[in-house]
Order: sequence, then structure tokens, then C-alpha cells
Amino acid sequence: MLNSSTGSSSFGIYEGLRILIPGYYLTFILWWFFQLTLRMTADYFPVEIPFVAFVLFGLIGGILLYATEGSKKRKAFRENQPSAYLLELSRTIGVQPPLEEKDAQHLYFFILNSYVPSSFHQRIFFFGMVFHVLTTIRRITLWIGIMSLGVILLHLTAGFPPKYDPAMAYFMCLSFALYLITLWYNKADRKMQENYQDQIQWLKLNQKLVLYILQHREAPISFAGRE
Repeated sequence: MLNSSTGSSSFGIYEGLRILIPGYYLTFILWWFFQLTLRMTADYFPVEIPFVAFVLFGLIGGILLYATEGSKKRKAFRENQPSAYLLELSRTIGVQPPLEEKDAQHLYFFILNSYVPSSFHQRIFFFGMVFHVLTTIRRITLWIGIMSLGVILLHLTAGFPPKYDPAMAYFMCLSFALYLITLWYNKADRKMQENYQDQIQWLKLNQKLVLYILQHREAPISFAGRE
């Protein structure tokens, strides 16, 4: 069987990174945005953020981003999930009573937590974390670029005192460039789909176990493939 303490600790670490990395990226990039916005006014003064406030803002921002679960709405996350494979397999073999989508998800998590090797667990957790972090950062970068464009247009059309400072324009261009680069390569989506395909392949290679669990809705007394 999988070492539950090891799996739980790894899961906690990767979930923590899903909160901390986007949260502190959001805090840092917003700080620069407000600094550059102030530089476009006649009465510029530098804004410093205390370390304690930076830590708190990063945590709060990360938790809020985590709670929105925006990355889970992406096509790359919703399609080709291993639980969908189990659902389709159950319909192919005519499992009675018919399996519902939620049942398939629960059964997959049971198989994952009970039989999938711990080394495989680490890969699943890692690439899941990478997907959520990269897609969240990409979304933040896009919105910062749009906000920067809005500030520039507002400054040009609202009659603010003229003050040539190209820093905000550079910041906006850099934000859009980073967004387009991550969108073009789209490695997060590809890795998430590869992650799913690896898990489905494991289910196919252990089909005897999978079929037993689907048909009986319980674990077999023994199974040679588990740890």
C-alpha cells in the first residue's frame, strides 16, 4: 500500500506552493504596477511596503487565487481525466448499477491513494501544481498588462500634466510579451494532459484491479501490483 504519511506530506507541500507562488507573484507585480502608476503623476513619491505587510498580502492573495480555482475551468484540466476513463470503461462493461461521474471520481481517488506507487504520486502532484501555478500566473500577467494599458490611455486622454516616463509602457509591453510567450508554448496545458495520459496508462496496465473495483465497488483482498 502507498505510504499515506508520505503522500499526505507531499500533497500538502504542493498545495502550499499553489498558494504561495501565485500569491507572492501577484503581490510583487501589483507593487511595481502602483509604483509605475505613481511615476506617471507630477507628484511622484516612492512607496515602500513593509516586510510583514508583504508577507500578509502574499498569503491573502494566494489564498484568494486558490479559492477561485480559475485553472480548473480550463479545457486542459477538464478533458481526458482518469475518472472519465473509468466512467467510460464502466459503461463498456455494463456495470450495474450504472456509475455516475461523481462515483467515478471517488473510485479513481481510492485507486490513486491505495494502489498507485508513491513515485507516481510525486509526479502527479508535481505536474498538477505546475499546471495550476503557471495558468494562474499567466492570468495575472494578462490582467496586469490590461490594467497598465488602461492607465496609459487614461493618462493620455484625461489631461494629466505631461510627464514623459516610458517605464509604464515598457512594463505593459513586458507583461503582454510574457503572456504571449506562455500562451504560445502552453507547456502547462500539455504537461497536464500528459499527466492524465500517464495515469490512464497505469489504469490500463492494471486493468484486472480496475475491473474488480468497478464491478464490486470494493477493494480486492490482495493485489500483486500494489506497494
